Amino acid sequence: MKILVIDDEPQVLQQIQDFLGRKDHQVTTVRSGDDALRAVLDGGFDVVLTDVRMPGMDGVTVMHEIQRLRPGLPVVMMSGHTDVVADEMIAEGASAWVDKPFTDPDKVIQTLLSVTAKSGR
Repeated sequence: MKILVIDDEPQVLQQIQDFLGRKDHQVTTVRSGDDALRAVLDGGFDVVLTDVRMPGMDGVTVMHEIQRLRPGLPVVMMSGHTDVVADEMIAEGASAWVDKPFTDPDKVIQTLLSVTAKSGR
């Protein structure tokens, strides 16, 4: 599975890179919404995992732009902020939601696999 991960926190990106890489997934990490949109145009990704809160372009805006550029590309939202509600993100168009910090990396992987299967990717 080819995964684009977007988060402004380098340690989160490294953690995700480590656990997804161990499962032989191809992972590209970026730290901003602008970099993410460039990557999506170039990338051929199966799924995108993005943080909700980031400086500059937030995750919801990134998701909407990705959906405009690559309709059908699943976008999974993540956040460690308790005031961000998963149901709201799904209503905005997210394919799924995962909580940070990642207490169960296998659950994150299963979520990514599930949304890619549903999208036919």
